[in-house]
Amino acid sequence: MPEIIRVIIDTNHIISAILSKRGASAKLADWMIREDYFQLLISQPIWNEYCTVASWLIPEPKQHEKERILDVISFQAEWIESTIQLHVCSDLSDNCFLECAVAGKANYLVTKNIKHFPPKEYSGVKIVHIRKLLLVLEQMEKTRRDSEETKKYQKEKFHLDFCQNCVYLCITSEKPTPGHNARRALPPATGQRGLYAVRRGLCL
Repeated sequence: MPEIIRVIIDTNHIISAILSKRGASAKLADWMIREDYFQLLISQPIWNEYCTVASWLIPEPKQHEKERILDVISFQAEWIESTIQLHVCSDLSDNCFLECAVAGKANYLVTKNIKHFPPKEYSGVKIVHIRKLLLVLEQMEKTRRDSEETKKYQKEKFHLDFCQNCVYLCITSEKPTPGHNARRALPPATGQRGLYAVRRGLCL
């Protein structure tokens, strides 16, 4: 699985995300701002459809949310200039999404209207329902978290193993006899002998 997935989002999910902050479409909108997981792809025809349909369907109380989400899309998305012309969707207006997906080497195209597109996959682009994409993103997040925890554990284990290979013994009597691998641990105080650390292993 790539470190960052490339995704096309059909207009119906953009409209749903604007209309409600709950549900799968809103969750997907939240993922859009996480550049380390998810790269949204759009083209000028897709952008035109987003804006046109939003102007028809979004009521006045939701205008601020419409502007916010469209601003996020405009800023975060990678703009694709496609010279590909396809005629494979049952709804001709959906061809621009697949054209952008193929030209932009998208991993997924997410839509509510699966039946309008070729079944399952086209030219390497998986055509999926939104819950499938959310599961992919959540699995990516879990895999990265587990990998970071494993690295942290390995680092801590190395440190523990390293220290367990060492034995420190501080003494205040005679300097260790020849043959001991020792190093002065603390400077001697007035009237006292020096403190030495006797070790075996690697630490000192």
